[in-house]
Amino acid sequence: MNTTVRSHLAARRLEERPAGDDEVAGFWRKAVQAYGDARNPSSSPENRFDVARSLASSPELEAALNEVNGLRTLRHAVEYDFEDDVDSSAAEAGIRVAEKVINLGAKHLRHARPSLARRIRMVNPSSG
Repeated sequence: MNTTVRSHLAARRLEERPAGDDEVAGFWRKAVQAYGDARNPSSSPENRFDVARSLASSPELEAALNEVNGLRTLRHAVEYDFEDDVDSSAAEAGIRVAEKVINLGAKHLRHARPSLARRIRMVNPSSG
């Protein structure tokens, strides 16, 4: 849990509650759909990159999330600086990180919520 969420919980602006299986599966479905959108080669590299970075107690998952954090500086520049662009290689790098996060997250969720194992799917890594 990041520090912003912790501070909102401490200030009672957020309330922590367990998520039901349908809620978890629904958010998972949306995450996998966003990954599919990022792999669409007809979208611009900027859009693909942005969607690719759209789970965590595993060291592997933490490393993948750290890679996501490393891409945030570039994302910020792309969104807020008119001169900065990303190319296809940056979009592909974002997609590979998204694949790691999705597949490691799926593994974690399947273990934590066996009742959802059939609803939490993984993605096939791209060949880029």
